[in-house]
Amino acid sequence: GQDIANIIWSCAELQARGAAVSPLLDILPILSEVAEKRADVMNEQDVANVMWSCAILQTGDTPVPELLNIVPLVSAVALKRADTMTARGLANVFWAASLL
Repeated sequence: GQDIANIIWSCAELQARGAAVSPLLDILPILSEVAEKRADVMNEQDVANVMWSCAILQTGDTPVPELLNIVPLVSAVALKRADTMTARGLANVFWAASLL
């Protein structure tokens, strides 16, 4: 889970910094499919990173709507694990969700 979350986060971070990410955006629909299959192994930081990334990548010149398919899945993971997450982890997830 972390590897996919990190790649998606990296694309969003580059876009947030104003970098030209158009070529990278082509791989995001594929990464979205992989992330959907691996959402259940993501930890709280991965969940927060993916949610933030989905929000950021929707605000660019070339939104990637396929990424929004991940949001319900990672939200379900967060809900399932909420009782074992740290306060910081919960705050990060809620903050990232607020951007969507």
